[in-house]
Amino acid sequence: MPSADGTLGSEIRSLVSAYDHLNLPTGRLTQAADHFVWLKPYRPKADAPISFAHLPRPFLDIGRAQRIVESGDKKFEIWACPNNTIRVTGADPWLDDPHTPRETEEDGVKRYKLGAKIFDQRFQHHVLFGVVDKRSAIDRPRILDLVDYRCVRLCALGTDQGKTKGYHEALFLAARSEGLFHLDPPKPEDRPARLSASALATINAGSKVLYSALAVLYRDTDDLSDTDGSRIASAQFNYYGAVGHRSVQLVLDLLNIPENAQEEQQRFDALIAAEVRQAFGLAATALIRPLHAARAERRLEAGIRFGLKGEGMSKEFNPPSLARQTFAILRELAGRATPADRAQLRTMFLPEPPLSFWKMMAAVPQEQIDNDYCLAIWKIVLRALGHVRHSSVSLGRTLAVQDFPEDRMDRLLTASGPSLRGLIDEALRWLVSHRVEATDISMLATLGVADGLGNSEARDWARRQIALDYVRSADEKGKGAEQGERQMREAS
Repeated sequence: MPSADGTLGSEIRSLVSAYDHLNLPTGRLTQAADHFVWLKPYRPKADAPISFAHLPRPFLDIGRAQRIVESGDKKFEIWACPNNTIRVTGADPWLDDPHTPRETEEDGVKRYKLGAKIFDQRFQHHVLFGVVDKRSAIDRPRILDLVDYRCVRLCALGTDQGKTKGYHEALFLAARSEGLFHLDPPKPEDRPARLSASALATINAGSKVLYSALAVLYRDTDDLSDTDGSRIASAQFNYYGAVGHRSVQLVLDLLNIPENAQEEQQRFDALIAAEVRQAFGLAATALIRPLHAARAERRLEAGIRFGLKGEGMSKEFNPPSLARQTFAILRELAGRATPADRAQLRTMFLPEPPLSFWKMMAAVPQEQIDNDYCLAIWKIVLRALGHVRHSSVSLGRTLAVQDFPEDRMDRLLTASGPSLRGLIDEALRWLVSHRVEATDISMLATLGVADGLGNSEARDWARRQIALDYVRSADEKGKGAEQGERQMREAS
């Protein structure tokens, strides 16, 4: 139902205007009441059904005959007549209505209804843009090319074996443009139908990418078949629910700009990639195994790169403000620290820090200095700075190269409070004991400070980034070891 502002009144005006454009042969009656079939007297067993040819267009009807009864005090009640008789004759009185999509099959033409189907992205695309396949063709409603509008409401009633399954609707922003829709049936080269087919194909590709990542996320053993199917189905259901409306809206937006197939596909890929990442993020939120989630996310990003080629790039590296601030502080401190300062930091007694420590802390925000937990984090981080130079080298990769155990990494990335502080100190001592010269120690500082300040955004970002870098390097290292063993066996 198109309209100017999304209101019911505007939708009715648009519908009446569409009937006027069709110039239907049925004569019109001047009284408004003649359009309401349920106002006409009707006795199920005595009166003959009303002929569709004798009704004005449009007319409003209800499924069963109703009776209006005066109950007193100028009030009325509506009683349903207990019968299943047909009130309006005609094989399908609403088939030629301008707002009705039609489906053409080998056995004839019928209304394309929701019925027992799901109100998903396929149904929405088929109604608004039409489709042509080997078995049937769906013609979009003609009203889209008969009136001017700014909004389009898609509404449908679900039924199953004669019982109502619920009412569904979706509202889209759309404007009628020159050449956008036409009264001819859709063809494969028809732009709305072609864009819709591309959108649905990209949605399916995104579903496969998401499923592959979820299979890793919810896998309990090394056996790929040992996965939690119900949780995968729930995550995919959320994906389809979110992507349906947005994909339809994108097609409507693209129809109002000049045609460019490459740019159109890139926008589809970018949309689906964003929705796939969103659905995966929601699925991984409750998972308490960061490294397991990181491996699944690696599978996700690889699928996006290869399955959604137009998207091209992986998710952008966009650290939160606390992470950027912590990195900048450590870069400044590392740049101005003298050999004497580093020597004092290396031998620092944590309960009584030296003067050089407090000089460096002048670069730290007062909020963190006044927080005892954050201050304790800075003490162990700056003590490590006396041994390890701060740089942009990935911390997760460095720990993986130095064989930092996975079980300890899992505990580090899930801990909070005093236990997290101890695990951060353990990771820094591991770097020192393995004579690491430089790495990005701001990641550990961000993890601890964010925990102390209750900044969940920065804490979760640091956890995720450390886990991804660690898993990427550990997996590459494992593959290299396997390849080396295979070469040795072949040589022997």
